[in-house]
Amino acid sequence: MIKIEKNILMLFIFFCLFTFLNCTPIYAASEEYKIKINNTEVQFTMAPIKEKGNLLVPIREMFEIFGYSINWNAASKSVSCEKNTSKVTFKLNDKIAIINGKNIDLPVPISIIKGRIYAPVIIISQGLELKTDILEKEKAVCFTSKNGSSISVSGSDNLVAVGQNIIASVLYKDKKLNSIYNGIESANKLFMNKNYLGAIHSYDKILKSISSVKNPGEYALVMTNMGSCYSELALFINKEENTLKAISIFQEVLNKINGSNFSIERANAYKNLGNAYINLFRIRNAEENIKKSLEALNESLKLYDKEKNALDYSYVQLLRSFSFYTIANLKDTEVNLFKAIKANYESLNSYNGEKTSKQYIEIIKIRGLIILSTFYITGNIENLNKALESFKYALKYINEKNEPYEAAQIKYYIGSIYDLMTTTEPKTEYFEEGISYYKKSLDFFTVDKSPDGFALIQNQLGIMYLQLSRYSNFDENIKKSLAALDEAAKIYTVDQYPKYYANVQYGYAVVFSRIATYKNANESNEYINKSINAFNNSLKINTYEKYPIDYAKTLIEMSNTYYIQSKKLGGLEPIHKAIKCCEESLKVYTWEDEPLYHAYALSYISTYLVYLASLDEEPLKNSIRAIDVCSKALEIFKLESFPEYYASIKENSGMAYEILSKIENKDENIIKSIDNFKECLKYYSLQTFPNYYASTNKNLGDLYLLLSDIQNKEENKKLAADCYNESLKFYTDKDKIYPEILEKIKLAEQ
Repeated sequence: MIKIEKNILMLFIFFCLFTFLNCTPIYAASEEYKIKINNTEVQFTMAPIKEKGNLLVPIREMFEIFGYSINWNAASKSVSCEKNTSKVTFKLNDKIAIINGKNIDLPVPISIIKGRIYAPVIIISQGLELKTDILEKEKAVCFTSKNGSSISVSGSDNLVAVGQNIIASVLYKDKKLNSIYNGIESANKLFMNKNYLGAIHSYDKILKSISSVKNPGEYALVMTNMGSCYSELALFINKEENTLKAISIFQEVLNKINGSNFSIERANAYKNLGNAYINLFRIRNAEENIKKSLEALNESLKLYDKEKNALDYSYVQLLRSFSFYTIANLKDTEVNLFKAIKANYESLNSYNGEKTSKQYIEIIKIRGLIILSTFYITGNIENLNKALESFKYALKYINEKNEPYEAAQIKYYIGSIYDLMTTTEPKTEYFEEGISYYKKSLDFFTVDKSPDGFALIQNQLGIMYLQLSRYSNFDENIKKSLAALDEAAKIYTVDQYPKYYANVQYGYAVVFSRIATYKNANESNEYINKSINAFNNSLKINTYEKYPIDYAKTLIEMSNTYYIQSKKLGGLEPIHKAIKCCEESLKVYTWEDEPLYHAYALSYISTYLVYLASLDEEPLKNSIRAIDVCSKALEIFKLESFPEYYASIKENSGMAYEILSKIENKDENIIKSIDNFKECLKYYSLQTFPNYYASTNKNLGDLYLLLSDIQNKEENKKLAADCYNESLKFYTDKDKIYPEILEKIKLAEQ
């Protein structure tokens, strides 16, 4: 039986790009307060201030950044903030605000400070339904949703990625600009300081004094930078709304600015348009928007000179590599991964900047992700090593103090690589390194700073401790696994994070299944039911129509719980359910598209067929089918790349031939059974897997003893005795099987 629970790394890595939160420090004046939204610091033209113990915030900018329209009534000295069905109104010098028709008392009156309307922070927390935390040591006020999830999630099951895009949009400055240059420079500084609204207002003011006809270069520059502001805003607030604004701006530049004299301006617009579509495909219509992204990026490559515009050319190729990598998870995996790695190499080869720059590090990081994805196709362990090398190389050049998010993200990826390595070769050092890197990433992804990132890593830790429980300290590691999953479950609720909730339920299900294997019949029933219930919770989200890959994966692992139910409690119905689960998964995991996972499902089916045959349930039919299924799975699971899977499947094949030998061609099938069990010993050694080494030698002893009755009596008896004696290097007189082995040694030596 395949005994390793495959972790769900690929799903997590894919979403990791979109869920981790990015923080870049911006320092405010000592007497003022910084503003953080979703843990990202946003610079406002006017900062929050504290007056007589009350924190006051600038109303216009706060509501505008959340997409509200602001109206000032000079006659009544009142302000109205409206968006869709939400409405907040208040009057100057009043201590009452009306929020969606309900009066809210304010601790101090609405006032004008430095020419701007300021109000107590309660208006923001109540009006926008945000949780407000004031960090006195940092002089910062933090706004997050009251349930701890990211603000303004758009689309189904999507999380907001806070921070910059893959690489921050580059601001272009033409030194030949006319008298408005200083205004553009000032607006650009606001942009670079993350005062996005201030920059947008400044760019909008500049646009009133220029036109696409009279000042095409300046117009393209200002519009492109303004569109980039909206792209940056989209990363942490009103994601879809701001992304669509950015797209419309870039398209307007392309519609109005033409001619060979403005090829760079058009290239910049195409590049930023492609980047904006990358933001949009995270929200909805992934395949359609990736296609639009690639179309825009390809147009920009036609306009950039590879030598003269090396950094821009490299950046576009990086975006293309990321887009191909993403679509590879949706369709034509091999073809798109090949395109992704090709674009990534183009990006690296044309890059001529510093190795410590964010762009260079992103190139190496995306390369690691692409190579990692090829592992799922080829099963080649060397791809894991290459991916690990890429991530460690990126970590070498990153400035952790200045880029804490990127450093923590890469540490997570490194932990994931070691996590995968344990499924091919469960070395203690792999477990230790994987757990260590996961925990290092938690130094940044805390429950307060990044709840979804925190939960993601806790879920992976839960799976890794589960795998470790197979090899050492079962009770301790199962306890750690459940504790980590509990931490993830606090964040990943079914209402807020349905997709990730399903992943946590999957983790619980596998842990409960593992516990059941170590309990007696009565005690195991409780954990079997818990496991099946958790799997069903996961399948309510991971449906065939919506998430076919995770639907298939869940069914395979659920089959194991049914197998345990049959062995512990008896009955054939559960084992037939187990086979049905695996067969259903093969509708998704086809041999052509997912050979690795197809073989993984076959390995489970082979176990269940052998079990049925051993119960004398159509033994001829089931043993022959098991042999065929094993043969197919072994086309993927080679000794060199998947030694544990290889040994486990060879064990199933050996048992199937042993059962078949009792029905037909006794000597021939016994020899085939022996050959398969001997292959197991190429992986099972006394040092690494003493229990499997002993049980395999015991099986070989029995087979040689049977064969001695047919041919080469003395030789086969000696081989039987040798195998039995090898098994006693592990078994002792405390084991139930010990007396049986002693008796068989006597028979072999007669």
